Amino acid sequence: MKISNKWFTMLAILSGLVISSAVFGMEVTEEDGLTHYFKELTKSGTFPKDVEQNIRRLQLMHKAISFLSSSSIKTFNSAYGVVSVALEGPIVITAGMDDSVSLHNIKTGAFDSEYSKMPRAVAIDKGTIVVGSSDGVVTIWNVQREYQLTKIKTFQEKHRRNVTSVAKKNDLIASASLDGTVKIWNIHNDQPLHTLTYTAELNSVALNDNIVVAGATDGNAIVWDVLSGKQLYVLPHRGNVNALAINDTMILTGSESNTYVGVWNIHNGTILGRLNPVKSDGITAIAMNNDTAVIGSSFGKTIIWNIHNNTLRTFKVYHDDRQFTSVAMSGDLCAIGTSRAKNSVSVLLVDPFKGTPEDNALLWIINYATVTQADFINRAYEKTLAEKPLIIAMPEKLGEIKEGESQEQKDGRIYFSFPTHVREYLRGRFNIAK
Repeated sequence: MKISNKWFTMLAILSGLVISSAVFGMEVTEEDGLTHYFKELTKSGTFPKDVEQNIRRLQLMHKAISFLSSSSIKTFNSAYGVVSVALEGPIVITAGMDDSVSLHNIKTGAFDSEYSKMPRAVAIDKGTIVVGSSDGVVTIWNVQREYQLTKIKTFQEKHRRNVTSVAKKNDLIASASLDGTVKIWNIHNDQPLHTLTYTAELNSVALNDNIVVAGATDGNAIVWDVLSGKQLYVLPHRGNVNALAINDTMILTGSESNTYVGVWNIHNGTILGRLNPVKSDGITAIAMNNDTAVIGSSFGKTIIWNIHNNTLRTFKVYHDDRQFTSVAMSGDLCAIGTSRAKNSVSVLLVDPFKGTPEDNALLWIINYATVTQADFINRAYEKTLAEKPLIIAMPEKLGEIKEGESQEQKDGRIYFSFPTHVREYLRGRFNIAK
């Protein structure tokens, strides 16, 4: 079952998300809410019948849908927050402010953490981890049996100042530093292939098979050819370029002191436009593949840009103003790192509406939940926000709610009326206790 654009947009508005055209050079506009949206649909005569019949139950749980669609599938804590996060498959790698490099396997729950002197940047590609440190050193780590970190190499030549960012693509590694250099390494060699120099401090880097891009404190992003080391072009950007990402066709640049993301043609450096997704927030981190970009802002907002249909979805993962330090993507997942100790890293689905109701519990809820089930979901959501459990009692027999039953017994019957995959989903995201 595929969701039509009309149905998806309705879901987005119901769930409090923002869906709007990412027209370059223009600020993103937000919908006024349910009343405005339904009025416009009715006026145009395009109000879907199935939506009209289910307004009550969808309105009943629209805040809960917003919460569920932006809730994490996994969270991890770090004593002092994290400065960098990397993601590949089920493996999350973090550089912690407590001088740790940590591994979390979101599939198995495995965890490992090793001391590393002042790690400030991490990257992972094909199971190999790159760590850049404040003492200018770049090291290589391996993941053993999907749960154990092992340092296997330290490059002999180091940067003169802090390593601020690292990137890896196949056998190539790039490290950027406050000393104004980018070093290009081959994983099999001890010495760098190139040391690329610039006139300002560098604090972000991105790499593919052909080019390397570094963001500088003077507001420029500099692009070099990986093989020859030749500078190709400079991308002017207002403010310190502390966020970078590249795919096969474009480069994204972001600055904490500005509210827009620069979008550039990767082949010739011409400006394609600007995304203005956060209005008053600065851009702190960007990750991108060929389909989607994830953008983190200085006041806790997450922006997901669907590159193909040119739409933005804006929401808050943490529902507070913590600062994002790093974002990473792998497949359908993204990992968001923050400077806070509690829930330092959150892993969430890039597209929570993908799939079918049979394999996506959120879609099942949206399509099939009854008014009674919707009320249960809404109460579970409210209890979770209040940091209290929704207590359910195991019913002796499943079936219709009976007179004289306690609320806990009634809720137990409602809970077990959901399919198994929906029950597991709700237990994983709401504070439901037996």
